Amino acid sequence: MQSTYQLLEEQINERLKNLQHPKNIHINRALSHVLDVLHIPILAKLACLSIDTSLKHLDHVSYDNYERDGILIGDLLSAHYYTLLADLNAPQFQLKMSQAIVTINELKSKFQHQHTHMSQAQVLDAIYNIETLLLKQLLDVYLPDKHLAEPIQLLLRNIDVSELSYLNHFDAQTKMTLIQQLQEKYQI
Repeated sequence: MQSTYQLLEEQINERLKNLQHPKNIHINRALSHVLDVLHIPILAKLACLSIDTSLKHLDHVSYDNYERDGILIGDLLSAHYYTLLADLNAPQFQLKMSQAIVTINELKSKFQHQHTHMSQAQVLDAIYNIETLLLKQLLDVYLPDKHLAEPIQLLLRNIDVSELSYLNHFDAQTKMTLIQQLQEKYQI
């Protein structure tokens, strides 16, 4: 059986087959591993991983100065997410994910414009919500009675600091320290 990562990678390759395929699309392996162990519809897993990939790709366009075509690739990734949502036909899931996307973008905007005015606790809470909110919403819809700690801890344990472009205002050591503090706070 293919992993969620492999399925999404195939879908992205198919969607971008007529374009010069950029090498800078990064699918969140940590999130994929968490999704693989959950007993929920595959389309929901793919939608969650797809929008995470799109959001992170667009972060790289904004913060890491990816080429201008990167915006179009991000839009195609986002369109793929909406195609998966339409195929899934789950209004509650769509609503929860939309709310998560809005919150994540608001938090990233806050980092971009107000990071110097945020306390360390606010920074940690913002990182926690940015990195876990999509998964939390997915679990809330499909496994509402499941204890959230284990999948969230697994995700945070395997977080890839290099993919957190929204933290580019911080140096590498500070980013590593923040992630370590986040993991300690959630007892990973």
